[in-house]
Amino acid sequence: MRITSYLFAAALLLAVGVFAVPAAHAANDCVFNTSGSTMKLMNDCTTDATILIPDGFLLDGNSHSITAVDPDGGHFLGAVVMNAGSEAHVKDLSITTDSLANVCDGSGSPDNRLRGILFLSASGSIRNNEVLAINQGASGCQEGNAIEVRNAPFDGTHPDTQEVLIVSNVVSQYQKGGIVANGDVLVAVKNNNVTGLGPVNYIAQNGVQLGFGAAGVVSGNTISGNQYTPMTFGSGGILLYAVEDGVVVKQNTIDGSDVGIWMAGASDAYVKSNVVSNSTFDGIALDDQGGDVADNNVRNNVTEDNDSGIGLYGSATTNNNIQDNSIENNTTVGLFSGFGAFMNRLFRNIVSFNLGDGIVVDADSHLIDENQALNNAGIGISVSGEDNVVTENVALDNGVSDIENVGDNEYEDNVCDTSSGAPVDCGGALLLESVETLPTTQAFE
Repeated sequence: MRITSYLFAAALLLAVGVFAVPAAHAANDCVFNTSGSTMKLMNDCTTDATILIPDGFLLDGNSHSITAVDPDGGHFLGAVVMNAGSEAHVKDLSITTDSLANVCDGSGSPDNRLRGILFLSASGSIRNNEVLAINQGASGCQEGNAIEVRNAPFDGTHPDTQEVLIVSNVVSQYQKGGIVANGDVLVAVKNNNVTGLGPVNYIAQNGVQLGFGAAGVVSGNTISGNQYTPMTFGSGGILLYAVEDGVVVKQNTIDGSDVGIWMAGASDAYVKSNVVSNSTFDGIALDDQGGDVADNNVRNNVTEDNDSGIGLYGSATTNNNIQDNSIENNTTVGLFSGFGAFMNRLFRNIVSFNLGDGIVVDADSHLIDENQALNNAGIGISVSGEDNVVTENVALDNGVSDIENVGDNEYEDNVCDTSSGAPVDCGGALLLESVETLPTTQAFE
């Protein structure tokens, strides 16, 4: 299901901005033991201002915690921990906040928005940390990212790409974003556990966001609890917004988002072997509200118990390959393409036991081939528009009818029991015994 406006509160924790480093305050009681290029935290401590990591240094949390608090007569500004040079590393650190004032800071100069760990124009690594409760209470302020990596420019050009590894962190109860990478950065976001606030009515959160020219891999993460209950805007489990070509999203488990994997301006991406469930809108959405969505491969994913399983939206959503996905038990529709989406291929998907229609194409020039639409409550395969080719699909035991056509489309070698609309080829030449043994889920590679 597409809501025209639902992208833009979710996506835009975005803006550029010049970051000013606050001065240290007396309330910082953190003790570090420095040896070589490692600063090791020796105690659980509090700070009311940013702790800076010297250029090239590792901040070893040594399993201790840093708690951010408001300074006397003011409110906490900026990141709890931040790089001071072009390279930094953070590991084994716990970061949290304590009752921060609900004061909104903008993205202008200085950029004092709240973050847990911020790498600004720096390469490095963020490993094995806990970043918890980076928030200002029940706040709608567009800040409060647990982990953020950013580097200008934010226009998709790459004059000085910074590379950051973000791996095996636990992130929860963030205000706006769990893990955010914006601008001229190349990131590997791997094996993190990212948990939002759950259904809330005051801010649209994102679990993992790559945006504004960011590139990289998002793999092996467990992401949950990003839902905005008014449903006027949306939260993303994984949001790709105007990213560099070739982003890879694989083997993630995403539950309880408004949109599980949101490709809003992503091309040549590879979205593979993810499990997406309990989304308010789409399990996986290819949505051109953030730019071209073209030449993507979406394959071997499981989308179940969402409102719709996979959706393709908009006239710049073209030439995408939706293949070998298991799409079942979704509420409105299993696999949908419309709102001007053009010339996409829906190939060899298993679309079954959805509570509405199985496959709906309300668009032109699609190739719909070798899919199985089985036991859906509505229509198995419903095609309108012009110049679509529907071939070698199996549609059986659907509640309303198996195949329906509206428009000038071509049908060949499909198997079904019932059909309406001409011309529909619904031959039934395939032995039914072979259909009954087909699996309803896909094995992952």
